[in-house]
Amino acid sequence: MERVKRVLLMVTSFVLISSRGYAASGAGISDTSSVFLGVLKAIFYTIVFVAVIFLTLYGTKYIAKNFNRLANSKYIDNIDAISLSNNTQINIVKIDKYIYVLCVGEGKSFLIDKILETEFSYETIDRDYNPSVIGVDNEMLNKIKKFLNKEDKNEKGN
Repeated sequence: MERVKRVLLMVTSFVLISSRGYAASGAGISDTSSVFLGVLKAIFYTIVFVAVIFLTLYGTKYIAKNFNRLANSKYIDNIDAISLSNNTQINIVKIDKYIYVLCVGEGKSFLIDKILETEFSYETIDRDYNPSVIGVDNEMLNKIKKFLNKEDKNEKGN
């Protein structure tokens, strides 16, 4: 607390006692400008700075919250996306009456499976990951595993 008092005393004495020097004479600042006007400008600039920070924070939150409305399409519905690695995802997408299972990553997209919407289950996803809960049967899981194994073999061969 004593340190804060000393700093405030030094700043106050600097503002009130010291003679001000400017780098360029005639820069629009007269010697008759008062200390009160300088303090008022400092307060004004501080308020403007805080307002800009406030608008930036809440503006980005507003944009993030309302981005889904802008990004939604009336023809394509993204049901789910599962990350396999940093650059690879499996997306489940509904287009018209079909559900597409896509593997997307590193500038490439592959169709894994195409399912009729009537054959797909929209039940809630269990956190313990039971494939039957999300409508994925063993045949589909085998296709995904085969696809991933093909990718691994291709990478080892190159």
